[in-house]
Amino acid sequence: MGHRSRYRRIIQVPLEEDTSKVEALTFFLRARIERHEGRYRIMVAGDQRSGILKSMAKANGLVVLPEDITEVKTGDEVAVQLVDHGFCTIPEPRYP
Repeated sequence: MGHRSRYRRIIQVPLEEDTSKVEALTFFLRARIERHEGRYRIMVAGDQRSGILKSMAKANGLVVLPEDITEVKTGDEVAVQLVDHGFCTIPEPRYP
């Protein structure tokens, strides 16, 4: 179908809020990523229950929380798999 890569780009971004999950499961949190003053910002896109589609419609990225992590604090960097093609051409900002 013309895709050069089967996988979406993954970037490291500081999370804007605390979050937690159960151990021994990998979580993919629907999230909204934006650029603000040359940096990426990421916030969870609302309710994460499986039947809630509103947060999926708002999301343009998935925060990937590996099974060994149970808690992420504000400012901790997380892996984010980009869903929106618009971010694929934006270079990663440089953090001090």
